[in-house]
Amino acid sequence: MLALKHVQDIVDGEDVITLSYSNLMANSVRNNKDYKDGQKWMLIDEAFVDSTPDRRKVLISIIKSIEYARLNHYKDAIKELSRHLRLTDDHNGQKTALMFIKMMLNEYSDYCDKPLWEIYCKINGTGFFDIPKIRESKGNRAPSSNEEFYKNTIYTSIALHVKIAEDEIYIVQFIKQKVVNLIMYW
Repeated sequence: MLALKHVQDIVDGEDVITLSYSNLMANSVRNNKDYKDGQKWMLIDEAFVDSTPDRRKVLISIIKSIEYARLNHYKDAIKELSRHLRLTDDHNGQKTALMFIKMMLNEYSDYCDKPLWEIYCKINGTGFFDIPKIRESKGNRAPSSNEEFYKNTIYTSIALHVKIAEDEIYIVQFIKQKVVNLIMYW
């Protein structure tokens, strides 16, 4: 990460393209989050802890769709989210999915560095999804594992586990350029 920050300082605001074999490293670089070498990467489905399958599926789809949309992969974002919104409009949920994604992208800075509890409450308040509620602990009662996970897990730390299928064209162009450079040196 230090090397990337150094290069960004040198190019003064221009885009920097990096290649990484690891999805976790690529997502960390993309989101300006620290990456620990050797850190184990799991898919979001493995990293997300929720004992209620319906709520878990919807929230994972929401996180995936937000992250896809942030990278301009709108088709994937709408496809991922519209599965849960099929009966909400005349377009198999695609119109509603697009409206929801737009709203979440506009408010991204409000919840990106906050616990999942914030996004969970925001989703419940929209009325787009009918997901089971998480009961909050009151008084001296210990929180449930679900409540603990949602209140202690930061959105961006779980979003790092979303697998993003990058456009192959950039990689192909990069490899072609490297081959041309190698041939020129020989």
